[in-house]
Amino acid sequence: MGCALIQLCLLILTSLLYSSANASESYGSFQGCGSYKIAGVIRKDPDTALVLVVNEKTASEYRFKPAPGELPSFASYLDTPIHLNVDVIQSEGHRGVVSHPSELNPRAPDPIHPHLNSGFALLKKRKCEK
Repeated sequence: MGCALIQLCLLILTSLLYSSANASESYGSFQGCGSYKIAGVIRKDPDTALVLVVNEKTASEYRFKPAPGELPSFASYLDTPIHLNVDVIQSEGHRGVVSHPSELNPRAPDPIHPHLNSGFALLKKRKCEK
């Protein structure tokens, strides 16, 4: 009985460490303009109607408004956690503009690892647009 319990505990611990390590490798820090895979959430914003929020309610929260003409791509995902590929075309501090959203998919937040629910994975560095 004791041996089986130890094996179960080790299995659970290994699973948690493995999933945490894999998730942390997926997302890094924001590195300026470029193409990214992002995990975030679409929210209402009084200035721009909708905004893509990454690292919501943290000290490192980023808010990106859609480029002109891109708003319809985001509208059906209001208040929905999503994964998407997007180009960050303008960036200033923790705010910017995104364009060319693709592969928008709802995602299920991970309650075990809430700090890994949102983030950036740089696909290709690009110069910012003026």
